[in-house]
Amino acid sequence: MNFLDTSDAYRKLDSFTLARIIELGTHHFCHRFLDLTDDASISTYDRMNQAARSVRTGIIKGSVLAATSPEAELEYTVQAQRSMWELHGEYEEWLMMKQQVPWAAQSDEARAVRAVRLDPVSEREASNAHDSGKYLLRQKARFDQWIESDDDLVAANALLILCQRATRVLERQIEAQEDRLLEAEEKGFSLNYAAPLLD
Repeated sequence: MNFLDTSDAYRKLDSFTLARIIELGTHHFCHRFLDLTDDASISTYDRMNQAARSVRTGIIKGSVLAATSPEAELEYTVQAQRSMWELHGEYEEWLMMKQQVPWAAQSDEARAVRAVRLDPVSEREASNAHDSGKYLLRQKARFDQWIESDDDLVAANALLILCQRATRVLERQIEAQEDRLLEAEEKGFSLNYAAPLLD
């Protein structure tokens, strides 16, 4: 099944939009600031990009399986959150290796990044890859002054804040999924559909 063509529900999720912004930002960050002739940098590149990709794919797979296996939906969302925490740790480590600490929560820079809000997703923007992509790039552009900065410390701090934000959004998503599972179980529904996990 080509779930990208048959289920677009994930395109409506703020978690998906944030994950894509972070994934694109991470890809550009690694290409600009890592020396890919160095083995340590190659390992860092692989870890960061794989973590970012895992967040995106976890959200998509969970959304695809939501109707047939709520347990699988929850499992994939939890995996996505774990991957986001992993990426969060990579950005913290980058700053520490530069002997820098993350921006203070009440600093002007951190406040500015946190103040940026996402536009609501329209039905059209959530219904196909073309309009969804246009929406995504518009949302990313709101953060580009930081995540596309030529200063790696600015980019790392901004992406760290976005990781924190995405983690909180995923936490709320997980809580809602857990509540739905509990409600169904209390009503006596069997939710063990044995749906296979997607590769």
